Amino acid sequence: MIAKESRIMTVMLSLCVCLLWQITGVGNSNSIESDEIDKLLDLARDEDALNALLKAKTIRCFLGRGCTADWVTGDPNLSIGQWRKKTEDRIMIFDSIDLKKGTARFVGGLGSVDVQVAVTPEGMTFFETTDSGNLMITTVFASYKKGTKDHIFVHSRHASFFGSPLPSQYHGLCKTFE
Repeated sequence: MIAKESRIMTVMLSLCVCLLWQITGVGNSNSIESDEIDKLLDLARDEDALNALLKAKTIRCFLGRGCTADWVTGDPNLSIGQWRKKTEDRIMIFDSIDLKKGTARFVGGLGSVDVQVAVTPEGMTFFETTDSGNLMITTVFASYKKGTKDHIFVHSRHASFFGSPLPSQYHGLCKTFE
């Protein structure tokens, strides 16, 4: 059942990405062609921030505060706090970013995994479907924190453990590297 749910989530995600690209008039897949970059930049609210994302081969993010919803009792029990206590456990890295192929590699506390990547005028989004069928989505926005060159990002975990939903969403800042 988990494999079937995972395939359904992947298909739904692909449909959403394709629809978004059709709405913006950019591309017809997760990959991006060089002539489409100009279209993205024309639609971007912050051209400098989007351009930095488009040039990035590595993005290093630091997770800050967020929220988890525990559904064990049948109703959501919300917890607001930091993602993990140790500073080194709050770092997420996306490297080997290849927009033409729509791929990247995620490096975190538990190792590394290949992920999908899509770009819109609003930013760059990374998608991972875990072996257990959970969906992890990270969007690095084409927006800087006021007064900095740090990109704002959100990391959403659409997870279920032992049959009980345990979704979470955390926010933070990222730096890009060419």
